[in-house]
Amino acid sequence: MKTTWLARAALSALICGPAIFAQSVNIDLGNIDDSPPSSRYRAAGMPGEWIKLDALDPDADYPLFDLAGDPIVGTVDQFGGTEILEVLPTSLTQSGDHVTFMRDALLTHSAIENCMFYRNLDPGRYEILTYAWMPSDPTVDAIVRIDFENFYMPVIGGGPWTLNEQEYLLTYARHFIDVSGTGFLGAHSGVPTPATDDDYAVGAPMNGIQIRKLAAEVPLFPRRDELHWLASLDADTYDIVQGDLGLLRSTFGKYNVATQACVAEDLLPPNNLADLVAPYSADPAPGETQWFVVRGASPTESFTYDSGGVGQAGSRDLEIDSAAASCQ
Repeated sequence: MKTTWLARAALSALICGPAIFAQSVNIDLGNIDDSPPSSRYRAAGMPGEWIKLDALDPDADYPLFDLAGDPIVGTVDQFGGTEILEVLPTSLTQSGDHVTFMRDALLTHSAIENCMFYRNLDPGRYEILTYAWMPSDPTVDAIVRIDFENFYMPVIGGGPWTLNEQEYLLTYARHFIDVSGTGFLGAHSGVPTPATDDDYAVGAPMNGIQIRKLAAEVPLFPRRDELHWLASLDADTYDIVQGDLGLLRSTFGKYNVATQACVAEDLLPPNNLADLVAPYSADPAPGETQWFVVRGASPTESFTYDSGGVGQAGSRDLEIDSAAASCQ
């Protein structure tokens, strides 16, 4: 779930919109004789058409297709992965497309990682979701990294997958990267080091990758009496909370203290999903700065106020929900 900060200052945010689906791609790595997940399946990202690849030929440039199934200019090639692992559907406790997606994987058995090289992408900011969970042995770890983003290389896996949804840093990792004018993006999963011969014999998996190009958000305050933000994945309604930025800073980020108002609760979005609006006409007092955070909700659950970024400390959800002025 994409959470958007709104504040009485010039802040930037990023989100995916329909105009850039042409640079959003879902890839399922595994047995090409099997069907990919359905186009309704989102995993942890965007739903749409899935490309089924084994990617075993290091000399092949595989064509890419966007979420609508239309071909794009970019290609992907792979180096390092040498085996396709596949387990029986009954080996997983999940159901439906989760099983279709995660029961097979590309494996590397050496210090060379599973390396997926995307080429001729449009320049810009991208979100990359890399899935690296070993279906035959959930205790196996895999290190995930993106070229030119080497400060964040999480080790994921290493435990049972029990929920019927993708689990962050268990089944997948998320990165954000700026693709330059070269159009190159490299995504990797491999055996964590130091490694033994036994570790390499087991190998490291890559179940698939989702990439989506992000676009600059609409102006946050085009009118002084309205809040604007962009749609979030699978959200039917929205909650908006507001607080005092000075109080948030002075308490070192305690949202349970700094949350002052539920601006909107279970707000139904307008038909124009590209630009969501809520009325808000209160002006801050002189010297005061306000912050706003939005979360989406489905008919069965509220999503998250968390950003998903590596710079966030702790959970906003626990603190905001415990505040006296939170949306219930």
